[in-house]
Amino acid sequence: MASYTGEVIISWGGKTVSIPALLDSGNTLRHPVNSWPVVILERKAAAGLLEEEVLNWLDQPLSLPPEAIANKVALIPYTSLGARGLLAAVRPDRLVISGAQGSRVLTQVYVAVRQKNQPPMEHQALAFPAGMRKEGGLEWENSG
Repeated sequence: MASYTGEVIISWGGKTVSIPALLDSGNTLRHPVNSWPVVILERKAAAGLLEEEVLNWLDQPLSLPPEAIANKVALIPYTSLGARGLLAAVRPDRLVISGAQGSRVLTQVYVAVRQKNQPPMEHQALAFPAGMRKEGGLEWENSG
């Protein structure tokens, strides 16, 4: 597995933010049905992009999502250090992963936000390297 730093540029509802990220080839978190990959953000990084109502739903995903985003949400099952759970995620309008292997634009990807009660990660985002071309309905296109 290889890890290095890069950035993710995420567009959502007319806003775009650039977030430093750990690009980790060991990040295999994917939607169980469509295999779309999941990028994980620290809450602080997501606060500049997502509305408070969306952030609140991501913290309590067993309630109904806000109506405006109902067709852009997913619950992603995960196992981490023996613990199992569901991670709520949203589908951004666009996401670009940039790193040493170049840049890729993705439209078939989810963004999840770490819950309030979790200790902070070392990086503001956890993604996968731009050069990884895994199956699962990814729409890859060079952004450069």
